[in-house]
Amino acid sequence: MDHYASGSPDSASLEKFAETDSHASAPAASPHAKSGCPVDVTALVSEWAGNSLLCRAGRREFSLNRYSIAAVRDGRDLRQALDVFLGLAASHKKTGLLAVAGGAVTRAQTVREELALLAELVCGAGLAKSPEEALSGKEICLPVGMPCPVTGRDAVYSFFPVTFCRHAANPADDLYDVSLSCPWTAINTTSDAFAFAMMVRDRCRKIHACEPFEIGGPERLRGLLDWAVMAWQNMSVATISAFSRLSERPERAVGLVPGGKYWTAAHQDPVFAELSKETYAHEMPVLYGRALAEKWFDALFAGETFNAGREGQTGGVKVGHDVRQGDELQQLSFC
Repeated sequence: MDHYASGSPDSASLEKFAETDSHASAPAASPHAKSGCPVDVTALVSEWAGNSLLCRAGRREFSLNRYSIAAVRDGRDLRQALDVFLGLAASHKKTGLLAVAGGAVTRAQTVREELALLAELVCGAGLAKSPEEALSGKEICLPVGMPCPVTGRDAVYSFFPVTFCRHAANPADDLYDVSLSCPWTAINTTSDAFAFAMMVRDRCRKIHACEPFEIGGPERLRGLLDWAVMAWQNMSVATISAFSRLSERPERAVGLVPGGKYWTAAHQDPVFAELSKETYAHEMPVLYGRALAEKWFDALFAGETFNAGREGQTGGVKVGHDVRQGDELQQLSFC
């Protein structure tokens, strides 16, 4: 669930970033000061994440030092930053990458201008064939093979880059969407399923002093997974509620569907970017988190092969369309 930013740095901070970044080198193996990401940009982003970030899951990962920060000016920078990050994710060292764009994009005056420049970045990184394709409402899926944090077995988790724009916080912008706003023009790459798996592992280590796949009996694993689903659900509810209060245009606000099984937004998660605004409904953790929990449980105690699939980021359904809930099809309605 890519709800991200809140708050804005002052204009001096933006100008300082633009100047400092004008000769930024591409990130190397470390995602921090030695990576080529200017120290002040890393410090600015980290300070913002600790004080103003509304996304509870994102704030948690920043606090655990599991978020990579990279300054990028062109497609090569972005490609290298992604390669480094995905390697770190495969070894369970990082869960997210915030690639902050510098150069001309810092002078963009609208969301459309920001998106056009970010589309050029992903094309230069080899992630899209053309800027038009990048902005067509399609997803960019980056599968990563790794040992599953819960089962300990080989698995593939998918990561998705999503654009975040400074001017998306401006109610006068035609692509206003505060849940896709950020103090910097950036590309945020995450996997909800992987981040959820890492939280399960963190909890197991804290409570049981072992890995989830070493926990022993099925009852203990079931208790761990039940706790994780509700904790992830509560974090998501808190995030959505915070962004809903922040929005100055009700038709663009994120929201919860009564019953708590779906959330709505004026965009489809996790597409890279869209040039129009329509309302989509997406699954909440009580659905996708539970589905993942059952897959993990069955892999460890029922001999099933684990496949994370697209759980957590399966895409949205336009409001008014039918949504499958269990074995029934229900038409979503909203107040």
